[in-house]
Amino acid sequence: VGVSFLQVRSAEKLRSMSADKARVLLNKMVEQSQLKLDNEGVKCADAQEKTQQVMSGARRDISDYTSQSAAARARILSTQMSMSGYQEKLPKLNDALKLHRSKCLDDVQALKSQISVVKRDMVELAAVATETTCGITIGPS
Repeated sequence: VGVSFLQVRSAEKLRSMSADKARVLLNKMVEQSQLKLDNEGVKCADAQEKTQQVMSGARRDISDYTSQSAAARARILSTQMSMSGYQEKLPKLNDALKLHRSKCLDDVQALKSQISVVKRDMVELAAVATETTCGITIGPS
């Protein structure tokens, strides 16, 4: 009553078969099942090999990226250390620059003053030279 048509038909075939025929039929079914199992095993092995290759490539990529990341981090740290050193030096250098500029302005003023004195001395020497009888001329002719 809960039996399918195929089950009824298979049961009828089995009753009418001899034991040898049944054995041959079962052996064929086992061979077919074994062949299907072997085919599935090959498919599974191929899929597993491909997956392992993909995973191996992914591991290599991750390793490469990790290495590149470590190298980049080292460069970042080195640059940060350099920047820190420069930031410490910058105020001192700015102070030194201000002092240098101040000294330069003082030097320029002192030189202008000396030039003014030398020019006045030249005028005085020219006046004294004209009063002498040597014929010496001082200054631009």
